[in-house]
Amino acid sequence: MTDLLAFGPAVLELSPPADERLETADRLGIAVSGSANGVAVAAARLGSVVAWSSRLPSTALGRRVAGGVRRHGVEAAIRWSEGGRQGLAFTERGSPDAPNTRVDDRAETAAAETTPADLPLDRIREAKAVYTGGGTPASSATLVETTASAFEAAREAGTTTVLGLSARSAGRTPATPESLADVLSRTDVLVAGEADAKALADRARTPTELVHGLAAEHGLETVVLARREQPSLAWYDATVHERGPLDVAAVDDQGAFPALAGAFLARLIDGESVGDALAAGVACAALCRTTLGPMATVTPREVDRMVERLDG
Repeated sequence: MTDLLAFGPAVLELSPPADERLETADRLGIAVSGSANGVAVAAARLGSVVAWSSRLPSTALGRRVAGGVRRHGVEAAIRWSEGGRQGLAFTERGSPDAPNTRVDDRAETAAAETTPADLPLDRIREAKAVYTGGGTPASSATLVETTASAFEAAREAGTTTVLGLSARSAGRTPATPESLADVLSRTDVLVAGEADAKALADRARTPTELVHGLAAEHGLETVVLARREQPSLAWYDATVHERGPLDVAAVDDQGAFPALAGAFLARLIDGESVGDALAAGVACAALCRTTLGPMATVTPREVDRMVERLDG
């Protein structure tokens, strides 16, 4: 049985070496990024049986994306398309004095036209949990309907539905309650960055009030508030757990949110408590920040050692 099925668009990310600018670079590195596949990789690296589903163009670029996910032990359940493009992003890593620069090229992608028929609904119904990022319904009107349909099928079968929201890692503005209404009403677990969580709230709140309020307002079973420099929080059964932060020599923040969400889900599915699962998520995110790239190339032992730092 699949522990976690994640679905959503993936992007081929092209970046110059760390000390070069896009406008002057004569070479670019290639990586696969995206909320759903990033979560899938983190969960798989911690031992979960994971599949990632998307609609990709039947081209060399589409195959590059699928291969980039499979190499981490994730099954790629792909609907291949003869039309549409592969989404691209050109990123320039910043410095303490300058933010990262990102140029998206995602017009007319194959993934934006994903319909419910393109998803493995039987696999979704059989999985223990299904995940997608907020960027999935934000990609197109078609994907709003597709995401809602997938979550509805999952809930009818008893599969836990998980929505991840991180505007910072996705390079977009925070989603509003109105834009996510059809998806939030079918969501069991919300994992959100602080900006996205505040955008969903009806008023300013403390972090503890925020997770309590989101759970009550949207009928959520679990709410995770992912933060970098302050403790991350997880609300479950009217109890709030706090873990972190961890001080690490960070070099790249872009994969931290999917790392946290994926590790949290992997440990939760494995039967650990919400508090322990949150600790693993915080630890995995911290490790991800110490390496370049959007994927959490971690091992369970590394995560457990970092958790010991939290408990020490």
